Amino acid sequence: MSRVSTGKSTFAYKVRHLRKENGFTQTQLARLLGLHLQTVQSWEYQQRVPRKKRQSLVLAMLKRKKQQAEKSPIRKLLKEYYFN
Repeated sequence: MSRVSTGKSTFAYKVRHLRKENGFTQTQLARLLGLHLQTVQSWEYQQRVPRKKRQSLVLAMLKRKKQQAEKSPIRKLLKEYYFN
């Protein structure tokens, strides 16, 4: 028998929680990552999930405060992953 996820360990939960904890709106996060607002919304509504490596980069970015995130080298890596 497999365990049923409570949702707390899902990417969607982590993105939503970290985004709010660090004071980002969905729009701000999308702009920061160079993505469409709908992409961020689809993550939070569990409609889509990025590949594992991209998930790690997104979560690492979200663990930073706004000012740090805007200057982070992780931001450049994310843009390279999504646009190359």
